[in-house]
Amino acid sequence: MSSKATSHTPAADVVQLLLHAARQVRQEFEVELASSNLPVQLSGPRGFLLLTVWEAEKIRMNELAIKLGLKARTITEQVDSLERDGFIKRTADPNDRRATLLMLTEEALRHMHHLKVV
Repeated sequence: MSSKATSHTPAADVVQLLLHAARQVRQEFEVELASSNLPVQLSGPRGFLLLTVWEAEKIRMNELAIKLGLKARTITEQVDSLERDGFIKRTADPNDRRATLLMLTEEALRHMHHLKVV
């Protein structure tokens, strides 16, 4: 009977601890979002997207995808949903007719203090 010796390097242990900590932080963030007084339910990724747009004031979709480390398709789906919920609006980029800028709506701006606290 052969037994494989499982050896964990210190680096592997640190990675495991970081992954566990990240999961814990995400769960806490989700709990805080769920208990906030926002008019719509936000997930962590949607909340983080809103915070990123708020910090930029105006941002192109491709720049947002890069900042969040997500594919353009994923950003489009999230932005579509947030636009339907009245939190994001699209405007034409005055410097490039092909590009669209994202910005928060007045409704979203009224609730940003809840997200910043979370």
